[in-house]
Amino acid sequence: MRREDFIIEGIPSGYEIREVDLTPSGRPICVLTHKTDFQAEALLRFTDSIRPIPEDAVFRVTSTASVSPPLVRCMGEDRVLLNGSARRHAEANAYVLNRAGDVEHSFNIGGPDEVLANEHWIVTHYNDQAMTSDDHPVDREGLAVFDAVGKLLWGFQSHFAGRLTLDVFFHSAAWVGLNQVGVYRDIDRGVNTLEAFIQLDVSDKAVQFWKLPEDVHFAPALTVLGDRVMFYAAEGKKSESSSPFMSGIRRWLKVTPRRTSPTPVEGDIVEWEIGSNRSRVVGNYPGRSALRGLMGGRFIASKTDGYTILSFD
Repeated sequence: MRREDFIIEGIPSGYEIREVDLTPSGRPICVLTHKTDFQAEALLRFTDSIRPIPEDAVFRVTSTASVSPPLVRCMGEDRVLLNGSARRHAEANAYVLNRAGDVEHSFNIGGPDEVLANEHWIVTHYNDQAMTSDDHPVDREGLAVFDAVGKLLWGFQSHFAGRLTLDVFFHSAAWVGLNQVGVYRDIDRGVNTLEAFIQLDVSDKAVQFWKLPEDVHFAPALTVLGDRVMFYAAEGKKSESSSPFMSGIRRWLKVTPRRTSPTPVEGDIVEWEIGSNRSRVVGNYPGRSALRGLMGGRFIASKTDGYTILSFD
């Protein structure tokens, strides 16, 4: 594992980085909020310019004097997607901005757990709470694909109904190619396992899936490089005996636990070769800082003054 730490210059006084993504050429795009003034405007650093973020994309909590900024995803070199909303049932909670900071498109993508975006696609996936809620119809799809202007093209549950067992929740995802997404999911009675890796072609709507070793457990982030998948074990693997709920689920699904490698601890990064029944620890990122998978075997984590890249090429 190779770790690189980057500092971003030119952050306005009193502000810190809250969200960061990279353009295809590697330029950082950042969301900034004020360290002490929760009512101060949130800012978007787009290459060398800094512009205010639309207020509708920012969530402020007066009771705790806190601000939740939108996430940012690059859509090529000249456009970005912001996802966030100040209102629970807002007409729009996703905004496509150009380099000048103008909103080109706004739309609603429900309450996704993760958002992927590039020049052609926006892919969202939803956790079990969203999938079982009535907040927005798209949440129940589990995974949804939009075009670059926010038009819903298709949803996983609707498209595969009757063809795949859909008792499935999605936990993390990352781009594999321009049209391909790798996804971690759990709880699927159809393949008799709690954990599986999906490779999905969002254009052709083609899906492949593989069982995962038992040690890959509720990974909140992943990245794919060739036939290798790296999973981030943010909290480590809890033993089955310490989890009556998971033990019950396994008995219900008649799943036999598989022990193929030492149990990952908090912060471990586990590598798995697609199709293998083994995994191995290849690195560690200490603490519970949020890693997010990028294309090409890389993770990214934001810092208050920059960002960290972990790579496995």
